Amino acid sequence: MKIKKLLEFTGWAVAVAGTSFLLSFANSEQNKTVCKDIIIQLHQGDYALVSENEILGKLTKNYGNLQGKPIHKIPFRNIESEIMKISALSRADVFATPSGYVKISAVERMPLIKIFNHQNKNFYLDKEGNSFTTQTSHSARVLIANGNISLEPRAGTNIYHFPDSVIGIKQVRAIAYVAQHISNNKTLNALISQIFVNHRNEIELIPLIANHVIILGDTSNLTEKFENLLIFYKRMGNLNQLNRYETINLKYKNQIVCTKNTIYGN
Repeated sequence: MKIKKLLEFTGWAVAVAGTSFLLSFANSEQNKTVCKDIIIQLHQGDYALVSENEILGKLTKNYGNLQGKPIHKIPFRNIESEIMKISALSRADVFATPSGYVKISAVERMPLIKIFNHQNKNFYLDKEGNSFTTQTSHSARVLIANGNISLEPRAGTNIYHFPDSVIGIKQVRAIAYVAQHISNNKTLNALISQIFVNHRNEIELIPLIANHVIILGDTSNLTEKFENLLIFYKRMGNLNQLNRYETINLKYKNQIVCTKNTIYGN
């Protein structure tokens, strides 16, 4: 029995010693490895909102040229944090390959809506409520919101992390809520091009297919309002009928109030 335990202990000691040797050897080899080059793998959605040059520029500005630098002296976690300051990215991983390349794997955010405030400053929101801006000349073809909007959240912040007391935050959350409903419905997504906040802080929608304004008011009973709108459109049947109306008011529960366009008469 004692001999069996001794053999087990000896086997365990040999295994530990072997592992320690391999780790020591691996660390020694890694200390000899230098960065050969940087590989950037950028995972983009439907829009190219971040460029590889933007990532490389931020890296070079803060850490210089990594080529030829020993791998063990490269601060990978710090580089990740620096790259994540690009607010249009949702994730960034920086690591070394066994062959000596530094690889940057980054994922773009998926924009839900682009908002222009009353000072014409713009920012994007994704579906999680993260605010971000872009440096590229490309603009995502997503829903637009503008009008009487006061807030401009700092890029990289989340609108759901602000206290309710912040001026304008509830308004931007309401816009995001409407945008989510539109995005989740293929028909609405094809019909609506713009959200507008009027001087009474009511939410209006601008459709692609006709020359009228859809008045939502607030976000109460939003699902029902959109269902009523789609039923109304289906009953109208064609664009000429829809153009007879200047406004389609969905503010009131269980009813649609329309104002006719004066050029069509009664």
